[in-house]
Amino acid sequence: MEGVCRQLPHVECFLLGSGPFVGTVEIRRRDGVEGVVYRDGVSLDVSFSDNPNLHTDHSARDHMMGQVSCQVSPVDCVTEIGEFIASHSRVTLTELTPLLFHSPVSYNALFGNLPVLVAMVPHSIAQSPQTQFMTDLLSVAKHHYSSIATAVVDVDLYPMWVSGMSPASAGGEEWVWSFPRVFVFRLDNHHQAAFSRVTGDRLTRDVLERFVEKVIEGRIEMEPCNGI
Repeated sequence: MEGVCRQLPHVECFLLGSGPFVGTVEIRRRDGVEGVVYRDGVSLDVSFSDNPNLHTDHSARDHMMGQVSCQVSPVDCVTEIGEFIASHSRVTLTELTPLLFHSPVSYNALFGNLPVLVAMVPHSIAQSPQTQFMTDLLSVAKHHYSSIATAVVDVDLYPMWVSGMSPASAGGEEWVWSFPRVFVFRLDNHHQAAFSRVTGDRLTRDVLERFVEKVIEGRIEMEPCNGI
């Protein structure tokens, strides 16, 4: 199974033990999510689907994975396992910093080609996962895990950076300085984003859900921003 690790340059991968046979392959993320990806004698499709701790909102490709036999096609088996781990290695919520954001290697490893939902929150909320907003954000992030990545920016730690995360047309509008606030952007264009004008306590789970769905479906257009 060394081939699995070679497929995952941005993931810490360890081979425990030695010999030609591997009993299990596990994924353990730093946000506490874990699951058994491969178990000797169990088909991959069963292993992939029997992971309640991993997100269930996967793409059609995820549901097609695991159709190969590790006994019949060991090379294809290793490829399938590597692809499954890669597609589930991203943590649900990423704490985004300027250094991390402007590092292409780190950014690609974290988000791939997915659009990114950025939640700008005060320090008191960013450091309190039990608050209503963080609970709602986590729920939405899990639901849309395969369609959009989700990140959190602490507005008190990076006020100058956050000042650019607003529409170019907003000017001094008050909602720009009301937090929590969210927007969506893509890696290939840091000068356009889709913004939710609903902020603060009104930014409930239902509002977040509708905003994300509209962005994914293309019902909210990207607009020029001050530069992320």
